[in-house]
Amino acid sequence: MDEARVFVYKGPAVDASCKAKPEAPISPANAMEIIRAAFFAGRMQITDHFRQQAITRRFDLPDAANAIRDGVLRGDPEFCPERRNWKYRIIADVEDRRFEVVVALDPSEDYERSPLIVLITGYWR
Repeated sequence: MDEARVFVYKGPAVDASCKAKPEAPISPANAMEIIRAAFFAGRMQITDHFRQQAITRRFDLPDAANAIRDGVLRGDPEFCPERRNWKYRIIADVEDRRFEVVVALDPSEDYERSPLIVLITGYWR
């Protein structure tokens, strides 16, 4: 079973100036920068769902890596209330086909110093 990684606010209980709200997405440009930084640092959590879908849909980790390295964000980020994180869809041409990978930014990690991405699923389009 996947370890649940959820946002936990550690600041003051009442602070109207606090900007740390997991319900607000970061900009697409910043999201891609953070996703790639985590990827190039090897900071990835691969979910069981990703592994199962890779078998079923016939893709592998290098396909996801190519999409993260060369792709662009598709659509708007999607907030997951259960995990309290944002999911991003990245699409790229991989091996002469369109491939889309879905990743989340782990909100319990420092986005600047040690970002962590969670690989959720992937599929050929």
